[in-house]
Amino acid sequence: MITFPHARIRTSRNASARTNDRNDAVAPTGRFDFGFGAVRARRHINPDGTLGGWVAATAHADPEAHIGADALIFGNARVFGACQLKDEVRVFDYARIAGGASISGAASVGGSATVDGARVEGQARIRDHARLSDGADVFGNAVVSGDAVIGPRTIVRDSSVVTGSSFVGADCIIAGESLVSGVVPSSSVVTDALIEPATVPVTAPTLPTAAASIAA
Repeated sequence: MITFPHARIRTSRNASARTNDRNDAVAPTGRFDFGFGAVRARRHINPDGTLGGWVAATAHADPEAHIGADALIFGNARVFGACQLKDEVRVFDYARIAGGASISGAASVGGSATVDGARVEGQARIRDHARLSDGADVFGNAVVSGDAVIGPRTIVRDSSVVTGSSFVGADCIIAGESLVSGVVPSSSVVTDALIEPATVPVTAPTLPTAAASIAA
């Protein structure tokens, strides 16, 4: 588990207090220690005028985004559009959050991962080049890493790990202590199972072969 040391804050003398009018709000700026030494940063001003979490000068959050007061965005991470980052969320490295995604709890997104219109909750971790599609939901202590792709409306929960070059189709459920590193066809349910490359779960429909696809 990745832990982040208690942050140290040093704000500028001209730091602004919270205002009710976002147009008049000025984000407090200064230096903030995200756990690796103090760097230039600012507090995000939310669309409703409330004061949000710290965003490193090297990172970015669109004005439409709602960033909770305890959420942190650092490294070269980017948050686009009206996304919701709540609680003690951490978004860092080259992660990209878009499409109205919602991230909450103590969840974290790092590496070059992309969360597009999906939800990440609890202690879930998204890493490396993983991609979460619209409507996907990753929560509990689940981990999605490597080059894994999680399809629309798929749930990854509990202590499941989806990694490697996994491709999980739409409307699946990956639960328990499953370890997935292969293909999971759409509408599959995988519980406490090992899915390796080039294997298909017993309960899943068989994918058509390349020859069958060409013949069709």
